[in-house]
Amino acid sequence: MSADAAPRLLVTDTLGRRMIPVDKPLLTLGRRSETDVRVPGAGVSRLHAEIVTENSVSRLRDCQSRFGTYVNGERITEHVLAHGDQIRLGQQDDTEIVFCIGDEAPSQER
Repeated sequence: MSADAAPRLLVTDTLGRRMIPVDKPLLTLGRRSETDVRVPGAGVSRLHAEIVTENSVSRLRDCQSRFGTYVNGERITEHVLAHGDQIRLGQQDDTEIVFCIGDEAPSQER
């Protein structure tokens, strides 16, 4: 295992808990079945947001979604992701997405 493990998204929703590697330059999130990370919900746009990674920096960008993209509770248009950041698409709160880097698991404190 490399010292610089690839970033990943820890997604917890009605389907359970899954780990999605952020292993390509552009990762799409949204309601459409063609997106890399499919997030169900009426408040989620078909193409809601994207994660662009270059030079080991991952940026979350809102794709002009109707109900917004949030990181740690704040609405963003673009945000450089850090380990443990909580991502929310629209007003849905039944899906939890946490950005993770390395072998560390995010803390589950509330």
